[in-house]
Amino acid sequence: MADDLTVTISESVAVQGQTFSQSAEHTYSNIYYYTKYIKALTPADTWVELYTASADGTGADYKDADIDYVRIKNLDDTNAIELALITADTYHYFAIPAGGFYIIQNHDDLIDDDSSLKSIESVKAGNATSVVNVEVFIALNAIG
Repeated sequence: MADDLTVTISESVAVQGQTFSQSAEHTYSNIYYYTKYIKALTPADTWVELYTASADGTGADYKDADIDYVRIKNLDDTNAIELALITADTYHYFAIPAGGFYIIQNHDDLIDDDSSLKSIESVKAGNATSVVNVEVFIALNAIG
């Protein structure tokens, strides 16, 4: 039986007596499976593979089209981590600050440097300064 995943992001800020507050919500329908796990990053590891994906799932953890939503959260309260989204020929790097997170939607729709859609083949994380735990949450619309 498929269920829905609802993601809500709330924003609130007060600057010089002015307050701004809003939330955005998106529902992913037909979620059949989810997984959540924690990976440890250590200074000895250059990059730790969080997961892999491919068009047909062969030789990978997941099939691209099955992945609806991914959230990668830095569980450390002091140290930032580096995130690498890897397509066939390009590494895309992002920093996730302490306590921050990164969301990937529509896994097979990353726009590459040449403005064409590319599939993410691998997601890796690294931290060169200390041991940091990273939480990975993946929601899938099918299994395999």
